[in-house]
Amino acid sequence: MNCDIEKVSFQYSVHIAKVSEDHIVITIRVEFIYHDEVILSLSSEHYFYIENMKDLFVFNGKVLNDHLNLYPNFAGIAYGATRGMVAVHTAGTKLEARPVPLIKTSDILSKSVVKK
Repeated sequence: MNCDIEKVSFQYSVHIAKVSEDHIVITIRVEFIYHDEVILSLSSEHYFYIENMKDLFVFNGKVLNDHLNLYPNFAGIAYGATRGMVAVHTAGTKLEARPVPLIKTSDILSKSVVKK
């Protein structure tokens, strides 16, 4: 890739892909963009199995009610794992110098459908 690494931008999304009676699936997608073109895209799904899930979460089809505030931890784990995957895939390339940035859990929550 022949590009000015400083001009590479980054975007991400975090979604609850599935909620069932015993697990939550969180999907993370990260993209690196150069001159309005996606030059790297990675999506990952993270499964969190939870005993007694129906006692901890309520999902009405659109919003996940998380009274114990567990979702930020799950989303943070999923995002961190995705950061590691991108680091492995970009090792030895120019993008190695542009790692997926650290973000605050509150930033993840602002893009999600989770309520406390």
